[in-house]
Amino acid sequence: MATKQRMVKLTLYARRKSHLSEDEFQKYWTETHRGLAVDWLAKYGIVKYTQDACDYEIPFKQSAHSRIGQYHTPSELISSAIAGFPALQGVKKLTFDGIGEFLMPDVSCFHKAREDLYYAEVIAPDEDKLFDWNTAEWTIGWEEVYIKDGKVVDMPFGDAGEVFKS
Repeated sequence: MATKQRMVKLTLYARRKSHLSEDEFQKYWTETHRGLAVDWLAKYGIVKYTQDACDYEIPFKQSAHSRIGQYHTPSELISSAIAGFPALQGVKKLTFDGIGEFLMPDVSCFHKAREDLYYAEVIAPDEDKLFDWNTAEWTIGWEEVYIKDGKVVDMPFGDAGEVFKS
């Protein structure tokens, strides 16, 4: 039986470059950037990468832990969200165009991936086509899952200190 392990989650909140429409941004991020990033991220131990309008996951490797999904934030969803949950009307909405989430055993995975020349030569220039880094924000922590696939589950456990080693 596999040992449960608490995973680190790095989340980036980004806005698109001003010259891109919402549709152009979402299409490029989904169709082009994803394809450039997935194998590179998996190579360095990233077990889940999510470009956080969709709520789905698409396998990009045979491993059950290697998934990629899209979570886009198109403005046309705002009115339907408020109609379905009127209390949102009084809550400030985040104004990001996309959210990228990276799940990994520890932060050294992300450090190693960014040290790869592929990041400097391919990924970073591609990110610069899409994202306004001056307005980006981020968080880091871990995810505790209490309900999965409609069932109550035990949260993953482990030494939280270990997941933040570099």
